[in-house]
Amino acid sequence: MSVENLHARVTEYRKHLVLEILAEKSVYDQVRTSKDDIGVIGQIVIGSKEFVGISPEAYALLETVKPGRDNMGDLDWFKVDDGRYCFAWFGSPYRVVDPHHPDFEAAANFAVHPGEFVSVPNDVPDEAKEVIDADLDTTNQSVY
Repeated sequence: MSVENLHARVTEYRKHLVLEILAEKSVYDQVRTSKDDIGVIGQIVIGSKEFVGISPEAYALLETVKPGRDNMGDLDWFKVDDGRYCFAWFGSPYRVVDPHHPDFEAAANFAVHPGEFVSVPNDVPDEAKEVIDADLDTTNQSVY
């Protein structure tokens, strides 16, 4: 799969996940983002195998995320009826989360899905590094 077609990227820095929507706007049947749809309370990419880039470091951290109690959560990765996988999170198109913070809770059906993403380098945006290095509590905030 091509990195040029990605709608989202997930990287890792100091045990934090850096979540980014790369798409400039929503694309029918691929990505729905609050960048152009103010009614959206989070970000969702349909077809993670083609449109979500995850670094090996971020994938290793995602493997440690425990499912929560509710059907909706701060983070989710799930299979839909047509066989594709969706990757989603609450909050802004650019979000930093500590998945082990007590206030963080993934969806009940959250699971990692080997091979259902594009492997990308762990190129963390400088803005995200600054927030994490400042030791801000980023769990429930959209910070950059």
